[in-house]
Amino acid sequence: MKSVESSDGLLGKGVYALVAAQVGLAGYIALFGPQGPLPMHFDMHGNVDRWGSRLEAAGVLLGFAVLTLGLERMMKRLLGRADVAAGTRKSLVAARACTALGFAFVTALLAALGLGQVKPGADPLWIARWGLVLAWVGVLVVGALLGKAGPNPWVGLRVYWTRRSRLAWERANRMLGHIYFLGSLAGLALLPVVDEAHGYALLLAVVLGGALAATIESWRVWRADPERQA
Repeated sequence: MKSVESSDGLLGKGVYALVAAQVGLAGYIALFGPQGPLPMHFDMHGNVDRWGSRLEAAGVLLGFAVLTLGLERMMKRLLGRADVAAGTRKSLVAARACTALGFAFVTALLAALGLGQVKPGADPLWIARWGLVLAWVGVLVVGALLGKAGPNPWVGLRVYWTRRSRLAWERANRMLGHIYFLGSLAGLALLPVVDEAHGYALLLAVVLGGALAATIESWRVWRADPERQA
């Protein structure tokens, strides 16, 4: 438990440092960013499909800082509750770490856009590829931890049947964890031969398909559970 608390404390400091960096970058871009239109969005071929100004880039980054701080405060409040089980607490800390890593990546991307460092062509394709890698790693971690979290209001597949049967909760979340873990391994293995558009489509299929399969499994187990709640 001490190691979990130590990790939690380090994560909190890291997230607050990230928020400070986001606010500082937003201010710098608003005052000293490049003049003229900036590429703000690219299609899957690396071509610009929307332009914007440095003030827009700074505003998006500042809004993202508010979102980062809000999620951090919510996670901190959840981890501070005395009724959070050990397995659930570990899952929350892991989810918090994955979220912080993803937010750091998005912060770097937004800062690069606001400073005019992302050029059409290879740059956005490279960013999309690494964003896909990060997303698959996040799904992998979620899959590895899902089956270890007991019934709770925060982590896991929360549908009608999992909330009314512990057996349905365990079976459904174990299935979902296996699908996410094995699906993310397959997605990472296919990265060298699949382009970004198909890679993101596969990611969406694994996430949504896994949730649907686990939901159906929860209903099936709930029906056969003699200890279920109506």
